[in-house]
Amino acid sequence: IKNSAVNLKNNIFSSNFSDQVDLDFVSGKIIDNKFIGASGDASEGGDGLDLSGADTIIHQNKFDGFRDKAISVGEASKAEIRGNEIKNSKNGIVIKDGSIVEILANKFENNQSNVRSYIKKLIFGPPKIFIDPRVPFNPKHNLKNAVEFLAN
Repeated sequence: IKNSAVNLKNNIFSSNFSDQVDLDFVSGKIIDNKFIGASGDASEGGDGLDLSGADTIIHQNKFDGFRDKAISVGEASKAEIRGNEIKNSKNGIVIKDGSIVEILANKFENNQSNVRSYIKKLIFGPPKIFIDPRVPFNPKHNLKNAVEFLAN
């Protein structure tokens, strides 16, 4: 979806060939959806939710089984990511290229990396991430590699 206002609510996005949902230069809300990664050939599938130049609220969604990124936020996007469940993925949330993201009260489980940040396209500069320190993390959550900042 490009150059639009979006309101994605109560959907199931599953086993698409590429990204489950790709939002470019949109504004809106992504609430109470299920994103399920592709099964089968390792070359199939992409990200669960891919944002470029977007301004979004991402609340109460479930992401499961992504070979790359459950949520990818790039190209100067703005996002509030709150109360989502992200599990069984290579990367939970990846923030890059001048994006500004708030990460609040999400549940991470069995991801190789929960939150990563890096510069992919130098023209945008570094991303900015706010993780609310007042939100308690349940010790049962997998916080291995909770935040990783890369200059790539």
